[in-house]
Amino acid sequence: MNFSLAVTNNNLPFIWGKNCIPTPDCAKAVRDSTYPRFIEGLPKYEKIVKVACGSHHAAFLLEDGSVYAVGVATDQPLPMWDEALEILPPDVVDVSSLASFTAGFDRTVIVYESGDGKRQVIEIQLWSDEDLRLNGAVCPSWIDWLEEKNEEKMRNNAVQSVHRGWMHTVVVTGSIS
Repeated sequence: MNFSLAVTNNNLPFIWGKNCIPTPDCAKAVRDSTYPRFIEGLPKYEKIVKVACGSHHAAFLLEDGSVYAVGVATDQPLPMWDEALEILPPDVVDVSSLASFTAGFDRTVIVYESGDGKRQVIEIQLWSDEDLRLNGAVCPSWIDWLEEKNEEKMRNNAVQSVHRGWMHTVVVTGSIS
């Protein structure tokens, strides 16, 4: 909605669009970028496996299972575009079992298969507070409701992907083998 993101063949991330250039010397904290701008802060030797753009942030899934983000933090209105910040540490997600990596308004949602063969859903947000940022991964409460209210339907189905908009969420389920 507000910006575009690209990753080059050399694993370099670039962003451009609305409000994605920091301008500390101006009265306005950010300005629009009509050209791609390199995103600092990602580990240089980890491959970017997936990217996802929400309306206010962009997230990067790296090959070690870590997730980094830039954009507007959930707990402050000033955008954080200077450099990508880690919002999920390595090894939480096994990238080889990834089902979905999407971003909505203020969250990134990851769906993956855990070691016990069950689908897991993690929601994470970009926070300016480091403790919240590094400890903010949660299993959304609606998962329990979905499984409880639809026990019969969910028995042989699993969450395939989650898509978030401004004031809504769509959960796609389907059979797993």
